[in-house]
Amino acid sequence: MHYRKKNQRKYTRIYFIIVTVFLLFFTGCDQWKEERKPTIIDEVKGYTGYQREVTKEEYDLYAYFVKRDQAAELSQEELEEAIKKYASRVNAIFFLANKWNLCEPFSYGTLELRREQENAVRKVKLEKGEPIYGIRQFTKEQYFQYHLDTVEADLLTYLEGREDEYIRKNSALYYENYKERFRIREEVTYEVTIEGQTEVITATRSELNLMAKTDMFLADFLVSGEEGEVYRDGGERKVVITEIVYNEEGFENNQEIVRVAYIDRILYEEVLDIVAEDYQLVYSFDKE
Repeated sequence: MHYRKKNQRKYTRIYFIIVTVFLLFFTGCDQWKEERKPTIIDEVKGYTGYQREVTKEEYDLYAYFVKRDQAAELSQEELEEAIKKYASRVNAIFFLANKWNLCEPFSYGTLELRREQENAVRKVKLEKGEPIYGIRQFTKEQYFQYHLDTVEADLLTYLEGREDEYIRKNSALYYENYKERFRIREEVTYEVTIEGQTEVITATRSELNLMAKTDMFLADFLVSGEEGEVYRDGGERKVVITEIVYNEEGFENNQEIVRVAYIDRILYEEVLDIVAEDYQLVYSFDKE
């Protein structure tokens, strides 16, 4: 009897320990879920189920830019695929910008209305003799490009202002993969040969900055050239870079520069791809 009670107490303790561990585990999971804030990727992936119809006029506008920028001849099937891919990207840009209150909902009709209004304003200014900066009267292609460039600039500025765990983690990875892009030239040693006489000079970063005001082309060469590269000006001067000393300050001291570079070059395209993949464009016209 005493043995049975002893075992009961033993099993009770084991049960209590298991229940306690179970509760602590799931309480910790719930707390983790509460503390983890949604990232920009989580947000963008939540934008689903949207679609719009592309008119013939809008399709032809996209086709103009695709045909203009194609280096090689495409088959009809390849051309249509390229146009649709471009259309998806453009609509992803306008969709995200509208989601983040950077522009109004996009439509070809609205775009044409805004173009007519802008042209009317510019026409009145011309008639009054007032100065007009840039294009006097926009074609539909010119106004579309102008509008797209403006929205893209606003979209990048918005993204550059975002900060979350996903951006921090991937900015650090971006730095590790592309450290050379963030190195600063502290000194450049180069040989200058004029009429057979060679002089070895070492210029510091501050001296290179000053040189940009007095010898701009040489300064640009010394800032961007690599070891062994040769520069010749219009005269007899020959310059060869012999050594470059870099200052690698590390990710901690370059965080903001790296973060913006990562957002502009990687994250921007990533969020556009997510939206473009899900955003449905309907082509309900005969393209022949």
